[in-house]
Amino acid sequence: MVYLCAAFLALAPCHLISATVTDCNEANLRSAVAEGGTVTLACDGTIVLTQPLIIDRDTVIDASGRAVTLSGSNSVRMFVVSNVSLTLIGLRMANGSAEAGGAILNDGGMLNLTNCVFVANSSLGTNGFRAGDGQGGAIFNRAGTIVATSCTFSNNQALGGTGTQVNSSSGRGGDAYGGAIYSDPGQISLTNCFFVTNSARGGNGANASYSFGSAGSGGGASGGAIWTSNATVSAIRCVFSENPATGGNGGIGLLGGGGGDATGGAIAAALGQIVVSRSSFHRNTAAGGVGGRTSPGGVASGGAISCYGGLVDLSDSHLSYNTAAGGNGRNERGTPSAEGRGGALFAYGTATVTRVLFSTNSTLGAMASGRSTGPGGSGEGGAVYNRLSCNVVSSTFVGNSCQGGPGILFEGSTPPLSFQSYAPAGDGQGGGIYNAGTIQLLNCTLGYNRSLGGAAARVPGYPSGPRGIGRGGGVLNTGLLDIVHVTIFGNLTEIGGGLWSTGQCSVTNSIFAFNYQSNCVGIIIDGGHNLSSDGSCLFTAAGSQNNVNPLLGALDYYGGPTPVFILGLTSPAIDAANDAASASIDQRGLARPVGAHCDIGAMEVRESEAAALTSLGEVTPETFQIRVLGHPNTPYRLLSSSSIQAWTPVATNVTDANGRAVFTHPRATGREFYKVVTP
Repeated sequence: MVYLCAAFLALAPCHLISATVTDCNEANLRSAVAEGGTVTLACDGTIVLTQPLIIDRDTVIDASGRAVTLSGSNSVRMFVVSNVSLTLIGLRMANGSAEAGGAILNDGGMLNLTNCVFVANSSLGTNGFRAGDGQGGAIFNRAGTIVATSCTFSNNQALGGTGTQVNSSSGRGGDAYGGAIYSDPGQISLTNCFFVTNSARGGNGANASYSFGSAGSGGGASGGAIWTSNATVSAIRCVFSENPATGGNGGIGLLGGGGGDATGGAIAAALGQIVVSRSSFHRNTAAGGVGGRTSPGGVASGGAISCYGGLVDLSDSHLSYNTAAGGNGRNERGTPSAEGRGGALFAYGTATVTRVLFSTNSTLGAMASGRSTGPGGSGEGGAVYNRLSCNVVSSTFVGNSCQGGPGILFEGSTPPLSFQSYAPAGDGQGGGIYNAGTIQLLNCTLGYNRSLGGAAARVPGYPSGPRGIGRGGGVLNTGLLDIVHVTIFGNLTEIGGGLWSTGQCSVTNSIFAFNYQSNCVGIIIDGGHNLSSDGSCLFTAAGSQNNVNPLLGALDYYGGPTPVFILGLTSPAIDAANDAASASIDQRGLARPVGAHCDIGAMEVRESEAAALTSLGEVTPETFQIRVLGHPNTPYRLLSSSSIQAWTPVATNVTDANGRAVFTHPRATGREFYKVVTP
């Protein structure tokens, strides 16, 4: 708001500039905002702008209760703000376009947004030998502040320019930063905002200009929704859904260009700070670009969030179905193809994760190139990839997966084919977590995560090629790992179903149960009071036991913010932890101990909630049995779920005098979870 006072009259009255627009057109709006102050839009309709509105005085544009769209007709942005305040209320901005900030360029100003919608705006890098970068499909923020409340950002895009040829040389594609918002540096505060189907895509490299020439590389892509550098981002109660960051493809030529890297399907940050609370990230993707002949594809890091340097503080949130996939290429250097790293979170800084659910996130390595002996790329950290420092508390990792890229037949191979005729597949490393730095897990649950080697190449009628190896179904550690009050159950891989470690790993008051194949591989420092259902962990310290069934019940919330495996009525984990090494609360936030001592694992169970134990009974092609051991003469319900998020009642039965009952149920056609509860 602007107050005008006569400087030469000490007692001259000040007045607030205000204007009302009753006919929605460009001329009226431009006239109203020229002097700043408060502009009230008392009309409905679309205002098509032919030039940006220059905001050089504090201004409020209020469209509350109206249906007003500002359109840039895919040719101009709507606002340029320079070192002043602009407040927008209830305004829709669509089809703006510029090289930086398709809707708004905020240069050192204060941008307040309430109930606004940004849709189909674009930042388009210019094509050329030095192709331009796309920066901020909706907003470009340079050293300014953005405060957005109850806003929606949808279908905005940042697109790097396409490389072109100059004097027989081929240019690289431009980079893309922030499909919706770009900030370098600055501050961003988001509350109750939605980011849906925004995208950042690197430009493609130029093709080679002659038969034996070199093609240009694809541009990188960072932050399908938001990209920041040396900035602070706060997101509270926000939704990030289906935002992709996709590296550009390398050009075609005898020497092809490399594919562009991709980081942060939803949010990517270089230095600075990311603080996220009570938010969800769903089906965001980071995908490396495809490499041309002789060159690798792009590496993908952080399907939802990627942070290089700086700080990440993630709490009370849910990250699901996010993916990081390395780009295919035709690398001839004998090195592995591109990796996919951190299906949900890639952290190369200092990360704190508290009360977060990671479910069904995934990473995928790129296919082997077939031009060298280099294998397919690794899939690393189905949910989390940690490179520096990470502290994970009261969080659950369930159903995440990593998989190496598939093998391929060597180029030029002819029958008869043998095992040596194929480039090997890549490895899966850390279905839940890949740690190459320092990480602590406290009061956490890891269940049903998978680490899978890439598929071997096959030609009908001949032997198949080398397949990849899966390691660390729950956790793969090459750094420093500290595990306290953690339950690791039902994870799957070839080597180390629960844990695979070549680094330093200490385990205290924790449970490893029925991971396939084997619970542990590697040297483990036994901190005492651990349980393993097999002998692979080689526990020897006081209170630890090998080859003992911890008698766990179903995975569910049980009143906490994240799901846990409940302890059974007679579990040997009850009252068996070392109190001196225990946390004061369990994963649900409830006090320890309840009984004489703390319980081993992530959950401190109350006697009234101890689970009825279940086991698999007779299985036929049509049905299977679930056996229950619970309280005598007590009714129990069998529930089923495909996701552990929503449960469907299946049947009810009553235990006999010995606390036993049997449920017979048709076999599911896909993956299904079951649990037994009291009515």
